[in-house]
Amino acid sequence: MLALTDRSESDLAMHALAQFCIDGEPVAAQRFRRGHIQRSYVAETGTHRYLLQRLNDQVFPELEALSHNVAVVTDHLAGKGLADTAARPVRSLGGGLLWWQDPGNAGAGVWRCLHFVDETESHDLCDSPERAFAAARAFGEFQQALADLDPGLLQPTLPDFFDPIVRHRQLETARAQASSARLDQAQSALGFVDGNTALIQTWEQLVDSGSMPDRVLHGDTKLNNVLFRRESVEAVCVVDLDTCMSGWSGYDIGDLVRFTAASAPEDERDLSKVFTDLDLYRSLVAGYLTGARFLTKSEVQAVPLSSQIVTMTIGMRFLADFLNGDQYFAIDREGQNLDRARVQFRLVESMQERVQDLCDPLPASVRAAARELIAL
Repeated sequence: MLALTDRSESDLAMHALAQFCIDGEPVAAQRFRRGHIQRSYVAETGTHRYLLQRLNDQVFPELEALSHNVAVVTDHLAGKGLADTAARPVRSLGGGLLWWQDPGNAGAGVWRCLHFVDETESHDLCDSPERAFAAARAFGEFQQALADLDPGLLQPTLPDFFDPIVRHRQLETARAQASSARLDQAQSALGFVDGNTALIQTWEQLVDSGSMPDRVLHGDTKLNNVLFRRESVEAVCVVDLDTCMSGWSGYDIGDLVRFTAASAPEDERDLSKVFTDLDLYRSLVAGYLTGARFLTKSEVQAVPLSSQIVTMTIGMRFLADFLNGDQYFAIDREGQNLDRARVQFRLVESMQERVQDLCDPLPASVRAAARELIAL
């Protein structure tokens, strides 16, 4: 039996679990610490285990839209016999929704339930090119399975989430409103952004040209959103579908590169340890292109640029949150979001230093165009 921790909310988790279509009666819950946004618990009934999450309705205020998107995506996968491609949600009793809230106690939070995938593990750091390839292929195959799903069926739960132009504008607003103390600490990071606006402009031109069609994205393709068979490099499924929305394919491969090919943790303070591992990068690109066979020629040639722009965009989000007083991303210490931003910007610098090498894993037919695209 799992031991109870954080008892008051664990009790809430077990109560919430009983409101879903589960097998058996809830007997225990234990805090499961992963991710920046949701609070998660592993709960069991004696015969089955489930993942309970208390949703952050400050980050995701449109809970009905979020659940709608997850339902559309998972139903589409199930209809193709691919339900196990992603973690499977459990519907609530009565209404059949993918979330539940106690109508008599709003303070108890909003909860959702998923089947727990046993005998698996996740990884925050990539330990081999083989694991990188497997993770990238899993995300690519996930996108491939959704390639025939109309992006217009999904609702924008986080408007402009993938847009670097909007993220840059939000950063400028945060800069204008930040305290002088935080501005002083962020001076070098802000200087990096100011010196790389051409990267944002190039991406904007690419999108405006129509070269990046709307796709159904996972939207959070970190390595730790793939579950692997325990003590193996076999990818079992992808998890965390909260950001499944319409967007550009370049976002998914770019986010995968910026997280998985990083040589150090996301909040590393010693920037001398931070660079983009080109061996992992090559494996990621190879795995992704193996899985995502629907990509157009222009989408493939944009992979190196996508890797840079997404990394920079995430950095701008971390930096804006730091300037805003750390309101979005959970932190364990002061300055953590600024450290996260600095790591992202150092990764972009690392890619810029080896910019030609980023094109090597691409098919020969698009390498010249990719080199021209990233010759900033």
